[in-house]
Amino acid sequence: MLNLAASKNKASAAARAFPWIVCALGALFYTYEYFLRISPSVMSTELMHSYGIGAGAFGNMLGFYYWAYMPMQLPVGILMDRYGPRRLLSFACLICAFGAYLFAASTYLVVADLGRFMVGFGSAFAFVGVLKLATIWLPPERFAFISGMAAALGTLGAMFGDIFLTALVHMEGWRATVMVSVVVGTLLTVALWLI
Repeated sequence: MLNLAASKNKASAAARAFPWIVCALGALFYTYEYFLRISPSVMSTELMHSYGIGAGAFGNMLGFYYWAYMPMQLPVGILMDRYGPRRLLSFACLICAFGAYLFAASTYLVVADLGRFMVGFGSAFAFVGVLKLATIWLPPERFAFISGMAAALGTLGAMFGDIFLTALVHMEGWRATVMVSVVVGTLLTVALWLI
């Protein structure tokens, strides 16, 4: 009888924790997206040298992220309501990882620009996705907490990403550093789909 009660307590604890795990995964994607957003600023010298470009072309490269990110803010909420966060966040994270791969693997500026565009496209789903997960999985009184926590994690991703990236770029080079983010994004895509 005691074993049955203990197993019920474990099952109910797991059931209570699962919504938080789901929302944490969404927030982790937002942190990852923020990390990708700021990454070129840390490796600006290396990028300009690799592509033989000046500050103007480098600024254009950074701008490709926002050419996708900004207009996607309009339809993302509608798409979330229609297709659900599991599909869209998994797809968006995969797009981010593939865009980061194109950015790191290419020796052509136009392909690197396309990679940044794809990262911006996928990133547009991150924050809205966290909010959608919170509305589905958690009680309404937790919504403000989750939205604030996700915003804080994004900022932490930028802050620690800046420190971590600077060290990694100096040790391994910018291409290898971005490839690490591709692996992280791929693993995160699988976790978002499965969980």
